Amino acid sequence: MVKISEAYSTKKVELPSYKGSEVNIKTAISVEKIIELEGTAEDKDLEKVLNVVVALIVSWNFETEEGKPLEITVDNLKKFPNIDLQFLSEEITKIVKKKQPEKTS
Repeated sequence: MVKISEAYSTKKVELPSYKGSEVNIKTAISVEKIIELEGTAEDKDLEKVLNVVVALIVSWNFETEEGKPLEITVDNLKKFPNIDLQFLSEEITKIVKKKQPEKTS
């Protein structure tokens, strides 16, 4: 038997503006999650992108100025330089648009 969860692993990336940063993102997103997220942003494209990015980030090593772990939220993503959001968006676009291998019988 094959489990649905087998398609969902994680990938570690480093943000361009933060050497030594570690952001773990999911390597796949379910159709169900895409449909759910598309309805949450009220037609604001950037908000939709941010919602998808947050949904795919599993963990990261960022912290607040006080040394507490920085929560993975849309509001916190908005604080990052645009180059980092662009980088994450490109990584996630690769995941969302990834073609499934053709099955042969």
